[in-house]
Amino acid sequence: MTGAIVLTLAAIVLASRAGGYCLLTIGVMNSVLYPIIFSRTLSGLQDDAARISA
Repeated sequence: MTGAIVLTLAAIVLASRAGGYCLLTIGVMNSVLYPIIFSRTLSGLQDDAARISA
């Protein structure tokens, strides 16, 4: 979360191609974190995992 805040502030301050790359990096971090968080959530719910993931 801290990284996203820093990158957002950098995008506001830079306001150029580098700022755009900062915003793009935030999206990449989100796409990497989603499967990690989803799988960690399902790991503790053995019986209901199939129903929840559907």
